[in-house]
Amino acid sequence: MVVLLVVHAGLAEGAGIPGMLEVPEVPTKAELSRVLPATAILAKTTVPDQTRPAATRVTRSRPRSRPRLRLAAAAGLALGCGAVAWWTKERADHAYARYLDAAGPRRQSREFSRAERYDRLSGTALLGMEAGLLLTSYWLFY
Repeated sequence: MVVLLVVHAGLAEGAGIPGMLEVPEVPTKAELSRVLPATAILAKTTVPDQTRPAATRVTRSRPRSRPRLRLAAAAGLALGCGAVAWWTKERADHAYARYLDAAGPRRQSREFSRAERYDRLSGTALLGMEAGLLLTSYWLFY
């Protein structure tokens, strides 16, 4: 049910205090149609329907499993990329150590290329891990 709060020029005078407004009882449709043309509408307020029980539970419009799935996917991305970054960093360190120990120029070139490749993979995996951490914190707190 909708209640319109209205100000009429004569309402303030009837209260006995200049400038004060008496709030009348909820008007009927007939009273509103009689008073409304000579009034200014101040606000529109909704009043709860008296026929509906007060303890009505509001249900969610979408299921909660979708945000949890997104959160789990983002956390999985962060953990998976973090594990790949750690693994490729270790491989790059071992390849660089073999490069330093290599005697021949071909083997040095091969081990140095391998170390660079694993370093690039590690950096890319770290970027993926950072993206996963950002998404996890976004979906966890917002």
